[in-house]
Amino acid sequence: MMYAPHRSWSTLVPVIRTVISGRSELVHSVKNYGNPTAQQHNQPWNIIYTAQQAQHCTNIKQLSFVTAGGLQQKIALACTKPLSVSITTTPVISTADYKHNENEHAHSVLRSLPEYTCSTIAQDEIENVLPPIDMTNSPPPLPGINWNAIQPHGIAGSFIALSRQCAIRPMNISSDEHKNICSALAQNISNLTNEQLRGVLAALTLWPQTDASNAPNFSELWHALDMECMKRVPLWDLQHSFLIADLWYSLKLSRVGCYTKVMLTSLAQQLNELKPHELVQFLFHINLIRSHPANVSFNILEKRIATVSSVLSLEELGVIAMGLFKTQAFIKTDVLIDAYFDRLLESDISGVSSIMLGSIFKVLRKSAQAKRVDKLYKLLEKTLPILPQLSLLAQLQVALLGNDTMVFHPQVINQIALNFAENASSLRLKDIERMSFVLLLYNFTPPARPDIYEVFSEELRKPERRPEINQYPKAFLSCVTYLASMGILPHDLISSALQPSFVKSLGKASNYEDIGREVMELDCILDLEDVRNYKGHRLDPALKDNLLQIYFDRSRLPRDATRAQLTHNETLTIDIEDKLAALLGGPDRVTTTFIFPHVSLPDIVFCTGASGEPVPLPHNFLSYAPRSTKVPLLEDPSTGEPLQWTAVVVGGRNSYIRGTNRVRGQVQMKTRHLQNLGYNVTIVPFKDYSKRNYRRKLGALNDILVSSGAITDLPNRVEDAYAYAKSDDGKLQEQLE
Repeated sequence: MMYAPHRSWSTLVPVIRTVISGRSELVHSVKNYGNPTAQQHNQPWNIIYTAQQAQHCTNIKQLSFVTAGGLQQKIALACTKPLSVSITTTPVISTADYKHNENEHAHSVLRSLPEYTCSTIAQDEIENVLPPIDMTNSPPPLPGINWNAIQPHGIAGSFIALSRQCAIRPMNISSDEHKNICSALAQNISNLTNEQLRGVLAALTLWPQTDASNAPNFSELWHALDMECMKRVPLWDLQHSFLIADLWYSLKLSRVGCYTKVMLTSLAQQLNELKPHELVQFLFHINLIRSHPANVSFNILEKRIATVSSVLSLEELGVIAMGLFKTQAFIKTDVLIDAYFDRLLESDISGVSSIMLGSIFKVLRKSAQAKRVDKLYKLLEKTLPILPQLSLLAQLQVALLGNDTMVFHPQVINQIALNFAENASSLRLKDIERMSFVLLLYNFTPPARPDIYEVFSEELRKPERRPEINQYPKAFLSCVTYLASMGILPHDLISSALQPSFVKSLGKASNYEDIGREVMELDCILDLEDVRNYKGHRLDPALKDNLLQIYFDRSRLPRDATRAQLTHNETLTIDIEDKLAALLGGPDRVTTTFIFPHVSLPDIVFCTGASGEPVPLPHNFLSYAPRSTKVPLLEDPSTGEPLQWTAVVVGGRNSYIRGTNRVRGQVQMKTRHLQNLGYNVTIVPFKDYSKRNYRRKLGALNDILVSSGAITDLPNRVEDAYAYAKSDDGKLQEQLE
């Protein structure tokens, strides 16, 4: 397959503009007024949005306009009010900063390729799109000017000339001294030519950031520009439309304003007509607004992307992946999934930027992988040599790539764990939480850094982490719970996670469901592990009982579901319980129950007497309260006979690391906790059991139970069980052979 050579990006070209957090308000001057050759300085900014933004578009239900061909169209708008953004002075790197860097990098990818030259613009090139100014009719904005007497193009010229001065003397557009010119310009926006309208929008990007998008003067002006740009979308060619959208991106108003949404809604009707680079820009702006037009057909979109993927660079495919991921539009079309996998496997990925590789991995992780596990493993293998040159964020996406299908590459995870341990102080709390989850999932202690759990624990203890923990308490709780699930029990961290004030911050006092399952699981783990010296906080008993009820009520025993509702694991559980009943002498000697009320999957239980043979389950055990922990009885209450208990854990598809006999971390934890309670634990692997006939399933179960010491080896047990199954007492409902 041939790819466009001019689109290869062999070296990382990060063009990340510095965010200026401070503002300078200088005395207004008309020096160099209107001089386009005056010294220009790049003035990047990061506008902070509040819930009062975009009032003009939140009330709009439809926008009507007439197209160039005279056809009236209506586009439904979905402009929502954004949440306010809190500002922190701590050194914690916020998620918003990472998103900003990702967007800036994606924009730099577009700027680096010739196809996007005329439809994108860098901040230091704004001067190129500013129109010439008629200085005769564009007076300096001195106090006392009657703007009503100035023609619209003259007002626009005055504003553009004034805006140029921000490179020399940064000014505050919200100051009262600029109120009159901004108001006059806003009122005359509709009278400007396309070139003048674009020039005013470009000039607005030259001003330093405002405190909020609803700041005085700034808000009035950009609202008027937004409304007028929306009206003109049908009259503009695609190149001009994208350039206007790029200017809105420079203002950081793509998501807040409505123009980009309207433009994308219009383009969604012509996906098959878009050129490859136009399709990339379509997805770039979808990524910025973090939503997709209601009228977009993802089936058509994905097929179109697959069609043009061979002429796009991996960097451009990364931009597309960002757009798909940010809108939760995970790939469903096989041809596009294969296109991504094949491009990655066939290309030299050593020169692809970390941000774009990470973006592609994120969208592939959430797309259908079950039929591509071989390609997935090969991709992990190919990524191993370049791990050291990837950012920690990209490495995390590599670590997460195989999670949904349980594809495990030990060398990859080992190397990433080593890099994370050595750079723990630079990790976000979310990164520590996700990596802890990966290690738990794969039940893996990395040989390169077996102390990684202690490293993470020490990182969570650092005082400088406290603001981040306060901001993302659930991530901290998850970290501690994952460590505890692996048998790592840092008492101080567990106590912090169960501290009443911290638990209250998770659920906002009264909404228990918002607290989540993990806080309950963490406290239950303390009941099941050896924590005799633990003196820290515990979950309030009443709260714990309420949480148990909430989550236990969501669980079900397999026989409570209809056949159509049964999952693979539930079907397997019923099948194994029936065979065990035949093997052990009757249905009164086996039951499926929730031994732990906080664990979502039940287990199969039976017991043996002094002779080692199965006996009927005592009534006292069967009468345990549903949400209680089923502690095995040491002896039969009615006979005094000592009892040995076995918990049969059903090893379904999701219980094992793919291609291995190794159980995932959650199953390993359950096994440990069952053993701590006094159960002998036997795991029945699905792959050694499912594809057998009835007689051979009995034989397989007998071999598993005998080898684990759960029952004695009797020569006729399997044949007797088979005969029982065929009898009326066995009530066998299936064809035996």
